Amino acid sequence: MLVATSSRADTPLQIAQRQTAARAKPIGPFRGLGRAAIIQSLHPANAANEALIAQVREMGSRLGREAFVEQSMVVRDSDAARLAEIQCPTLIIAAAQDQMRSPDEARELAQGLPGARLEVIEDSGHMIPLEQPDRLAAVIRGWLHD
Repeated sequence: MLVATSSRADTPLQIAQRQTAARAKPIGPFRGLGRAAIIQSLHPANAANEALIAQVREMGSRLGREAFVEQSMVVRDSDAARLAEIQCPTLIIAAAQDQMRSPDEARELAQGLPGARLEVIEDSGHMIPLEQPDRLAAVIRGWLHD
């Protein structure tokens, strides 16, 4: 299962933004992602959902600054040319309103993977497991039982 992901390479802008954030010297202890970054990862209807924002921030805080820096410094190359090598059943799950990984990117994955199934979950941003856990679980259960 591939959830909210892509086979595209990072753009120069994405690389620069992540590396700038990773190199920034925090004032005080690391407390996870900033509010603006979290809101960008959520469905617009969740932009004022303080409990959800706090949950995402706490996830980042638990992982810590070292994990944040390590993840931010990774430069992702495209693996689209290798997708056809994957020969196992694959479920691709995207969020209709994901601002970080678009449904078009999920469609590209589905087209590149032989026999892949694509499911798009509505009313969710990039944080599908937090924003639409019941719908996500239903999609996974349905695929496992097919």
